[in-house]
Amino acid sequence: MNYCQKLQPFVQITAVLCTLLASNPSPAQGFGRLASQFQITQIVHHEDIAADYTSKSTVMLERQALSDQGAVVVGKYNVSFNPDLESMEIVEAYTEKVDGQKIPVLPHQINEQKGFLAPGTQTSWPGMNTFQITFAQVQNGDKTRVLYRKSTRRPALPQWLNHFDYLGNAIDILSYKVQLSAPIEMPLELSSQGLKQQVSIENGRKHWLLEGSSSSTSDEPQMANGLKRLPYWMYSTLPSRLALGDAFTQATRQKMVITPDIQTLANQITKGLNQDFDKAQAIARWIAKEMRYVAIFVGAGGFIPNDLPHILKNRYGDCKDHTLLMMSLLKAVNIDSAPALINTANADWVPPVAAAVYNHVLVYIPSLQLFYDPTASQIPFGRLPWSDSAKPVVVGLSNGSQDMHTPAFDAKDNRVQIRSIWRLDAQGHAQADLKVDTWGEAATTMQNQLSQIPAGLSGAAVQHFLRQAGLKGKGFVQYPPVQRQTQEQSFSTQIELPHFLATPEAASVNPHPMISSLPMYVLNNIGPQLDKDRRFDMLCTPISVEESFELHLPKDAQVLSIPKDTVQNQSGITYRSSYSHEGTSIVGQRHFERAPSASGHICTVAELEKRRDALEAVRKDVRSTVLFKLP
Repeated sequence: MNYCQKLQPFVQITAVLCTLLASNPSPAQGFGRLASQFQITQIVHHEDIAADYTSKSTVMLERQALSDQGAVVVGKYNVSFNPDLESMEIVEAYTEKVDGQKIPVLPHQINEQKGFLAPGTQTSWPGMNTFQITFAQVQNGDKTRVLYRKSTRRPALPQWLNHFDYLGNAIDILSYKVQLSAPIEMPLELSSQGLKQQVSIENGRKHWLLEGSSSSTSDEPQMANGLKRLPYWMYSTLPSRLALGDAFTQATRQKMVITPDIQTLANQITKGLNQDFDKAQAIARWIAKEMRYVAIFVGAGGFIPNDLPHILKNRYGDCKDHTLLMMSLLKAVNIDSAPALINTANADWVPPVAAAVYNHVLVYIPSLQLFYDPTASQIPFGRLPWSDSAKPVVVGLSNGSQDMHTPAFDAKDNRVQIRSIWRLDAQGHAQADLKVDTWGEAATTMQNQLSQIPAGLSGAAVQHFLRQAGLKGKGFVQYPPVQRQTQEQSFSTQIELPHFLATPEAASVNPHPMISSLPMYVLNNIGPQLDKDRRFDMLCTPISVEESFELHLPKDAQVLSIPKDTVQNQSGITYRSSYSHEGTSIVGQRHFERAPSASGHICTVAELEKRRDALEAVRKDVRSTVLFKLP
């Protein structure tokens, strides 16, 4: 799916001290992997804000190599800025050897790149400039230091200066210090976590001092809500998230000029339709078919969409452009709509101040009480992709912005049903017939997979899926044409697996063997095993998976044991399984369902603890086997 990658660029202090805009869903995917290579010894950020909403900031970053590979990492540093809004100066840069010798970076070792271009759905910013600093003679144990100064001439939105940094867990940060100053009458809001904070007032200005450090930690599977644990600080000169929503909405609505071309197009798209839902759906389908996602930002384009004639002529744009076009077409047929700022990261966390933590924008239609993502062309109108669901949003309604939430999935919105018949012979060969039906988000996932199969290559696709499961064999797959207007998809496959059992005369086999790593089995959807000392919340998207299966053993086989029936119903986890056999045939069913958590798609550590025993019982059952032997 295509998403607006970010709504404003920021100068990144380090690879691990960066804004949430550019982060992955979990803000520290590589915990601990860099800690043995280098460390950050010092970061000092000093920023002064003027009454006219300009600012001057200096940043000092010092890193130390802890290995030869770490010397490669700290031997180069990039820092970017937007010359349409800012200016940047490299004040000082040098290598400090272990013996204290300082080797300055010479002018020819600071290279400036004008413009940032990227392929595909990645963001291009032709006006973004980047300084690349290359340090000389860096070896294990050495330090590199850079001091740069940035001046902001005007903010991206009126009266909105802001900054947001957090201390990730990938490496150790020994000393972190922030000094921020602003006129006392300015409505500046600052929030921090995990940092010591002091506030003082002097000569009509308010001063904040923040100090702290952080240590690297290891990964936790499917982490979420990282900022509930990580140190961070953020400030904004707008008084609230709603004020930010108002400013963004005003900038967007100023671009909503219903030209004759827009009016004619809207009339053509909705011709013969009378209901708001039908009109909005027709407009959404037209955008999905005719528009493509391209993010090229110019000037303050990180927050302000392009003009409508430009968007309509070129038939491309980023999330803001798609939203502006859809809102304008809706307005042309008398349907009110609003932009909804959202962070698509793995978080249901709400920022305490109006910092730029939002990386995407949706369309909200009040008369339908419906959110829609006009860049998610693979999702039918009326539904949202997983990354947009169960998230806090700031919606720019006509009477003022409001905090709202996008809807969460229920289990029925993410449902899989798989039926299989397996036949084993005395030589250990296997034949399998599978039929899979999916609905909701699971159907979109399956449609994405099936859409990648070239015409006439279903047999190769089956072999690919088998290799992912560590199997060898052949087969074919059949499925109806992928229809993106519905979240329903099925497919069937017939597979031959020679030498499926290494020792067919006495074997252990799951009554419903997995032949693919696709998330269509219970085992692929129950999540990782949970450590008792887990610190971070975890993704736990609601889902329903139903397996029904037949396992036919060789006719002379003696069944020694089959799994026992299991029932679990605890803290939102429902599971039941049943197994029976007659002669050499085993039949069974399993049904797993995970209900929404309190917030929707993310479980807190406390919620995970309550689900632990039930999930471990499910994991044990789906891994249980049938034991048999041949005479």
